Amino acid sequence: MPQEPEHHDAIGIIEPPHVRAELAFSAAAFLFAVFLWFNTGAELKTVKGASALNQPGFWSLLSIYGMLGFGVMNLGICIRRNLSTRQGAPMGPELLFWLRSAEFTGWFLAYVLIVPCLGYLPSTLLFSTALTLRLGYRSARFLWVSVGLSMAVVLFFRSFLQVKIPAGAAYELLPAGLRNLFLIYL
Repeated sequence: MPQEPEHHDAIGIIEPPHVRAELAFSAAAFLFAVFLWFNTGAELKTVKGASALNQPGFWSLLSIYGMLGFGVMNLGICIRRNLSTRQGAPMGPELLFWLRSAEFTGWFLAYVLIVPCLGYLPSTLLFSTALTLRLGYRSARFLWVSVGLSMAVVLFFRSFLQVKIPAGAAYELLPAGLRNLFLIYL
């Protein structure tokens, strides 16, 4: 795919090479911001007597307004660029490339669903090792690093930070002393 040459705008800023798929991304991001804005009334609560900065939803609302404002500007720029230049990479291949990232959303959802069944430690070990293999790291060194980092993360969150993560149903199958250790620390 030939690269589009750099070009300068009216004030001399170098614009990146044009990619038509950025229009689809801009439209999707803007529509998501509109969706969030329409749902703010049902989701964000206000506390009587509290200042605007102390309202529970202030920063969320500010973020949504920012998404709307910047989304309109970005969408306008993308539309203008697509109308003014007929050059650029075709949209299809890039959109397919973006859709490939949805695989990792699936991995995360599967992890979230399996933690209550297997428990935090076994699920983290299983998924980090599987993702290491999925990403193409097949040597024993990388697999051991994956296992070690998984153990460190679990111990850090459960023991040091004392994050309350639901215990897995599989922990009930362990002997009493070991089950208590897993329930409290792993």
